[in-house]
Amino acid sequence: MAAPMTAALGRSFRTFFALKRLIPASAPAAGYHAKPPKASIGSEPYMPDRSSDKTPEWQLSHRFDRKLYGRYGDASGIEPATLWPSAAELEALQADEAQWQPPLDRPPGRLPPSSDPMPPPSVSSARNICGTKVPLSPIATATTQHRRTPPPHPLHIKSRQQW
Repeated sequence: MAAPMTAALGRSFRTFFALKRLIPASAPAAGYHAKPPKASIGSEPYMPDRSSDKTPEWQLSHRFDRKLYGRYGDASGIEPATLWPSAAELEALQADEAQWQPPLDRPPGRLPPSSDPMPPPSVSSARNICGTKVPLSPIATATTQHRRTPPPHPLHIKSRQQW
């Protein structure tokens, strides 16, 4: 009775190892999908402690206040009127924008002439450049001449063929 059981057990092991060869070793047995984080709607937003010495400077800045108000709105406890730039800051921003981004309706002004203009090239330097050029090979000159000559007009070709 033990012999038929061992034969059946041996057959099951053989089929298991045969099937194991078909499955690639690099493929995971099951994909991993992490659960999405729980939404913390009821929790209070983070507000930096302005009186603490451990609070970083960038969290005490005016820019961070704007970010907090944009993220949490009235729940941030920041007065919306304080988020706008002052009159002096606004003038500085507008002057900077006018300098770097001029309006399109008026053309940009000419550049002021430079104090040290470059001298025009002299005739002798142009002659020197022409004198030091390497002459083209005969094949290259024939090719350029062939390209420069216009092809004959089709009417002239037909008139020659009729003769």
